[in-house]
Amino acid sequence: MRKSYLCSRCSLCAPAPGLHRVNYFGKMEQWALFVFLSLLLTRFLDVTGRRTDEAFHEQLLLKPLPSGDLLASFRFDIEWRGQAFDQGTAAHLRLFPQVLARTLTSHAVRELHISLAQGWWRGPAWGEHPDPAPPGAQLWAWFHSSLPKSQVNEKWQSLAGAMSGLLCASFNFIDKTNTIAPAFGFRPMGIGNETDVSYLRYASLPREIVCTENLTPWKKLLPCDSKAGLATLLAGGKLFNSMYYSLGLHFRPVPMRPDGAGWSWQLTQTLTVVFDGFVRSKLTGSHGWTLSSLFGRPLDGPCPIASQSRLFVDITDIEQAPGFSLHPAGTTVTEASGMDRKYSYVLYNLLQPSTFVQMRRLNPSINWDADWDMQSQRPWLHVERFLTGVGLHHGGISSLLHNRHPNRSLTVHHQDTLPWFLRVYSHTLTVTTAGKANPPSYVGYHPARDRERPHQLELLLTLPPATITRVDIQFERALLTWTEYPPDANHGVHICAAVVTAVLPDSDPCDGLCSENSPVSFYRPLVRNTGLLSRLYTQTLLVSLPTPDFSMPYNVVCLTCTVVAIGFGSFHNILTRSFRTRDPSQASGIVRHLANLIRRWRGVPLI
Repeated sequence: MRKSYLCSRCSLCAPAPGLHRVNYFGKMEQWALFVFLSLLLTRFLDVTGRRTDEAFHEQLLLKPLPSGDLLASFRFDIEWRGQAFDQGTAAHLRLFPQVLARTLTSHAVRELHISLAQGWWRGPAWGEHPDPAPPGAQLWAWFHSSLPKSQVNEKWQSLAGAMSGLLCASFNFIDKTNTIAPAFGFRPMGIGNETDVSYLRYASLPREIVCTENLTPWKKLLPCDSKAGLATLLAGGKLFNSMYYSLGLHFRPVPMRPDGAGWSWQLTQTLTVVFDGFVRSKLTGSHGWTLSSLFGRPLDGPCPIASQSRLFVDITDIEQAPGFSLHPAGTTVTEASGMDRKYSYVLYNLLQPSTFVQMRRLNPSINWDADWDMQSQRPWLHVERFLTGVGLHHGGISSLLHNRHPNRSLTVHHQDTLPWFLRVYSHTLTVTTAGKANPPSYVGYHPARDRERPHQLELLLTLPPATITRVDIQFERALLTWTEYPPDANHGVHICAAVVTAVLPDSDPCDGLCSENSPVSFYRPLVRNTGLLSRLYTQTLLVSLPTPDFSMPYNVVCLTCTVVAIGFGSFHNILTRSFRTRDPSQASGIVRHLANLIRRWRGVPLI
């Protein structure tokens, strides 16, 4: 709004003095203009990267798998370079989501790890998982040592509820009956040498279903949401129509520089998808795919505030295939890794203007001859688990640990969490390798308490080379009260996956995902010793429990209501109906005639 005033300084401006108008901005307009210019300057500084306290990186890897499937691995990193992560800091963050920062600081969380997965990762066919996750939901956290131990359980319950609301998941079902504190399997994945497991809590929900209502709030934690950058490819219709998909969210302190000097806080969001098979041309018979065929759209550009935005295409196993073609061409980066193999990646740097010179949208397409067989690099360690026994009384759980290394033993940590209603017989625990006993070097067992805590079993095993080690334990099913059964009791109860942690040798064939020199970065723990810290998850189990006939209450209700209706109707009819006598001579002729016929047949006097 403009203000107008009259000028009476001279008589030369108008025929009559005092009629000249002077227009200028008022105080409110000046203040609004100042705020607008300040915001514009702040936005300019953010985009040009002059503020170095926070940084955002995004990355996508597309990798053909020997099984004929395609791996798509997203990673988004937000790093805040500061050591004091508290309530005061959480209120002035630029890229880090403030709702998550306030939750972490108010609950004194030092490390947080969340995963939501649908399906089971097929290690022998797909290789190493970029971000291992069990089927269903998983949540584990390390709390600050300054927090009193008496408050850890309270903070853990509150944290689970907060994460449930933040990600629209069922973490609110986490309670003391499915929470444990593992002794070895879940060491800190960032800076820190915590050994007091009193500040560690772990829980898993194997029955959790992952869908769009989890993906949408997960994307809202990104600085650009799904409006720009690689996040524009995250369409639920395409992602959830796949063989396997998992979401990950990790918060941890990491070194600020490679030499370990200084440290900062890192939030990593990962998304792993395995698409079932390539598109095969009916005319040429070749395999291939395009970015739009996988995700429904091409790339328009990077996230404007990203310091690094890269797209990798792994062509290690197909670059020598007949008929191989890739368009548009990128910068090929070749790095050496385990097993004396060279891994080739085609890099598309989305921050370089030359990437979008030829076309406004980036839509890489790749094709090769369908008769080409890719090399299968199976990992050294593989685990399986299944149920044994018959009936609904006794049963058992067996785990198979495969060590495929030809001449090296592996030391692994096996962790299993079983619910309290499975009465585990600890004396039935047996570990055998090739039919011979292989006693574990460490056994940690915490028995369950009914309706208070689950069974916790931890084993430290040595797996001889080229062998299969079997772990067996027996249990007895308990009969629950009728209020403790799930709504679909006859479906069974899901048992969470077992966790196997091992330090694999440097020569592990991890399909190029483990090399430190590889240009592709993956979410890995900070290992102080030599080797790769690998965490594997088994399948979840579906255990049938002795279940009462829940249809009987329905039958009883129906029978009771029928009896009450008949009895009530009869009594109501008797109590409310009025009876009156009627003179038979007043009956009509037809009625009297019919009545006389019946009376004559009965031998009684006529009317």
